[in-house]
Amino acid sequence: MTICIAAMAGKEHVMVASDRMVTLNFPSTEFEQNASKTVSVTVNCVAATAGSALAFTPILEQAQSTLQQDKSPPNIQRIAEVIRQCYIVARNAKLEQDILAKIGLNMQTFYQANRTFAPEIVANVVQAMNQYNLNLSIIVAGVDTSGPHIYRIDDPGRIESFDSIGHCSVGSGELHAISTFIANDYDLNLDLDHVIAMVYDAKKRSEKAQGVGEETDLYVICNDRTVKLNDATIQKLNEIHNKKTEQEKKVVADLEELVKKLDIRSLDGVEK
Repeated sequence: MTICIAAMAGKEHVMVASDRMVTLNFPSTEFEQNASKTVSVTVNCVAATAGSALAFTPILEQAQSTLQQDKSPPNIQRIAEVIRQCYIVARNAKLEQDILAKIGLNMQTFYQANRTFAPEIVANVVQAMNQYNLNLSIIVAGVDTSGPHIYRIDDPGRIESFDSIGHCSVGSGELHAISTFIANDYDLNLDLDHVIAMVYDAKKRSEKAQGVGEETDLYVICNDRTVKLNDATIQKLNEIHNKKTEQEKKVVADLEELVKKLDIRSLDGVEK
């Protein structure tokens, strides 16, 4: 229950936005916190997460540890793949804890001993394993020498590149955000100012979805640094967005007045 958005701006920047709504599964709880849900992986790459707030921490720590061992600066594809591999490891560890540990087993002992179990027990365990979901989606966004890149990682470790369309959203407000990009004719060649405005608009519209928080963090990433927009800038963006919203409401009201003046029942094909 959240929103994370990434969008490319030309060939040198990626814009990322996220709310601060935190979801905990045990117990099921949602609240807004001060910490951002978009975190730096390297100087030129961030990860934004939707889903369980607890599940991502070991993934990020392991990914950063692995990437520090690289002799040369990793490209964004390499970073995304490392995070994906760490995702799989963390998912399997959680699966063992939540399913197999209850019957005194782990992955290795289950596959070694399953022939000794009754078929229905094995079937039930396998079904539970197949249906298991870490409930975590990750956007990996950054810029390297080849340009900006956006990847999405989902359970059970599936990864997809969004470079061809230039934007990606995850969380309960995903459809609201995507529709904003479509309605505003997003394309890969838009300049940074245009994309900042569009991403902020997408974030605000996604707040209509359940579980999306009102607080907003915005980041601009290029190939040598990541910049977080300050509170004063976000406040200015919010003021501009509110003016835009008021203008849209006025347009709708004007259209309603025009419709009232139409003699709808006199039109051909309309039942009187």
